[in-house]
Amino acid sequence: MWERFGFYTMFSLFVLYATQDIGLDDADAALLYGTFGSFVYLTSLPGGWIADRLLGFRRAIGLGAVVMCGAYISLFFATPATITVSLGVLVVGNGLFKPNVGSLLGTFYGEGDPRRESGSTIF
Repeated sequence: MWERFGFYTMFSLFVLYATQDIGLDDADAALLYGTFGSFVYLTSLPGGWIADRLLGFRRAIGLGAVVMCGAYISLFFATPATITVSLGVLVVGNGLFKPNVGSLLGTFYGEGDPRRESGSTIF
């Protein structure tokens, strides 16, 4: 839940933060916002592959959480020169975290378990 809260809070306030506090102009802030949004969802593919082949779900989720925490802290101190790096780190952390939480949930229920659908709905 904290990951979604952080993501949607940051995503909803990003253009305002980038223009008012960082000093980007509206066009650059909007472009960065759109690029960030697309990469957050695109990195789910390599994040899932890394979890499947290299780290496992739990390690990928843990690593993604730590990376995202660092990225949110670095966004707090961002400057026009460092904001893209902070967002890039956040994208990597989200790519490791986001796709693997749902996959880990699927391992809690066996095939044909009637609770599986309810668990996904609650998630």
